[in-house]
This record gives sequence, structure tokens and C-alpha cells, in this order.
Amino acid sequence: LYKVTLDNFGVDVALTSTDRVGFHKYTYKNKADRRVMLDLGHILQPNWGHKLVSNDVELVNNKEIKERYAPGVGYFHAVSYRILFSEPAESIRLFKAGKEDNLSVPEAFTSVDDLKIHFRFPESDKPILVKVALSPVD
Repeated sequence: LYKVTLDNFGVDVALTSTDRVGFHKYTYKNKADRRVMLDLGHILQPNWGHKLVSNDVELVNNKEIKERYAPGVGYFHAVSYRILFSEPAESIRLFKAGKEDNLSVPEAFTSVDDLKIHFRFPESDKPILVKVALSPVD
């Protein structure tokens, strides 16, 4: 179990995992400002030639997203995952290459742009729980 407080955002974070599944718990000091951002364009060590090859994203509904993410030098390095939030988001915003783009739910798309998806959740004193399943196959 790993715990950290994000002081800038007033969020207590707890993370744990198995080989293929991660579990996140976000507890917010400001009950009216509960947000999660998925950075789907982040590349580790881009100065070594690593790059994003493809992002196949499917917003299933307002609490589930699945994707095939392909960083590296070819499609053979793809990682698929499914993310499930404990409650539905009240709004979801998509940013491609730093600019807000139209988004409807459900929606599926492919992109090579730097993607960020912002989920905003209704006011509540409950923490947001997130399950993340990973697969190197599909």
C-alpha cells in the first residue's frame, strides 16, 4: 500500500496493486471539487526516442473507460486496460494536444495526440474508488 497527500489539490491518495490490477482511493478535502485526470499521452523518457504510437480509447459510459495504449517504437508494445470508477462522473472533458475537443458518451476514437481526460464527480464526502485492470494482450 502506498499513500501520499497531494497538498496542492487537497487529495489523500492510497494505491495498491496485484500483477494485473491496480486499486486507487482518492479522498478529497474539498467535497465539492472531486476530479480525476487521466493523462493518456504521457511517455516515459521521450528524449530516448520513446513516443506514442496509438491511443484507442472507448468511453463506455460515465464511469468506465477502456483503451489500447501503444507507446514505444511499434504496436507490439501495446498495453490494454479498463478503468472503472466507483460512481458516475457528472462531467467528462477531453483535451487533445492541449486543446479541448468535443466529447460524447459513449464514444470510441483513435488518436496519436497527447490526450487528457478530466472526470468531475458530484459533491460528496465519499472517496472515489478506481479499479484499473492491465493486460499486455487485450
